[in-house]
Amino acid sequence: MAGQKGFLRNTAIMFAAMFISKGLGAVLKIPLGNIIGGEGMGYYTTAYSIFTPVLAFVCSGIPTILTSTVAGLNSQGRDKEIADHKRCSLLLSVILGLVGTALVYIAAVPFVCYIANSPESLPGVLFIAPSVLFCSVTAVYRGYYEGLSDTLPTAVSQVTEAVVKAALGIGLSYYVYYNGTRFFGSQRAALPYAAAAAILGVTVSELYLLVRTKKLEKPEKHGAKKPDAGETIALCRDIFIKSLPVSLGGAAANLISFADMLTVSNCIDISVDIFGGSGAYDGLLSLLRSAGINGGYGNFMYGCYAGIVMSVYMLASAASGVVARCAMPRLAFAVRSGSGHAVSENIKLLIKGTAVVTAPLSLIMAALSEPLLKT
Repeated sequence: MAGQKGFLRNTAIMFAAMFISKGLGAVLKIPLGNIIGGEGMGYYTTAYSIFTPVLAFVCSGIPTILTSTVAGLNSQGRDKEIADHKRCSLLLSVILGLVGTALVYIAAVPFVCYIANSPESLPGVLFIAPSVLFCSVTAVYRGYYEGLSDTLPTAVSQVTEAVVKAALGIGLSYYVYYNGTRFFGSQRAALPYAAAAAILGVTVSELYLLVRTKKLEKPEKHGAKKPDAGETIALCRDIFIKSLPVSLGGAAANLISFADMLTVSNCIDISVDIFGGSGAYDGLLSLLRSAGINGGYGNFMYGCYAGIVMSVYMLASAASGVVARCAMPRLAFAVRSGSGHAVSENIKLLIKGTAVVTAPLSLIMAALSEPLLKT
């Protein structure tokens, strides 16, 4: 019963943090969409589409394995091994974060010019690349505390990240766009840089969060001998091998948005080029032109779809992820104990918790989708 109360407490904390952070995310995207419009949101989401698969690969595997491992070791009081796993996980996160950041930089120009067909998105891609490193390290700290069944640091970090991201993203984007005539000759020409300014808010928020998390880190217990170089390498190799399937799965899941970016925008542009003169799109093109969109229709409509509509849709999946993260330490402990009954009970609790959270949320989203998107 005490364990169930702990699970419910952690879930409540994480759900409140998710509600606040996702709400602030909407606070960022809805006004941002009003500032830079669908075209600017197209540049914004295109930059995210190369960032998210790399980020998922870097941030999903190692923190997940660390959470599971720490939960099991903590139940046995093996503090030294917890410290060793945390240290090696941080080392791996720095290496993978640097590789991921370099990969985004190297792929930036070919991606925006030849794959996304959106050269205007280049400033946003360049600005968001360092976030891969910052997020990679921060995710390890979150995984460590979640393994100790302490979700408060993760919750506080999520809310802090969302506040800084929303404030900086809106402020910087607003400043660049409404000074676009002075800086770039017109507000239309300023759109790619206004979108990049919003993304710069993301990067700065991640850097701030990393520094803040490091300052709040709890000191390790002294007296335990640190592992030598050979032991460190062996442990790093073991953590990486265990985390690789999770990392690949996380990246594959996020490739869906990447596929959307490749297909939605380009297919709309191709379709308009082929059938635009036949009268099939007269109503749609007239509506877009009345809104000042005289080209780049695919980018505009993709920006509306991915930058605004999908941000509302992802609330339900984020809620189910919260329940899963809170259940993982309990499930890992049950698996290590060898009790099939405990494993079964924890899986049932996870399923029930997911249903209780997501079913009402889905109904609320369906009822409020129109007023939210018209805000």
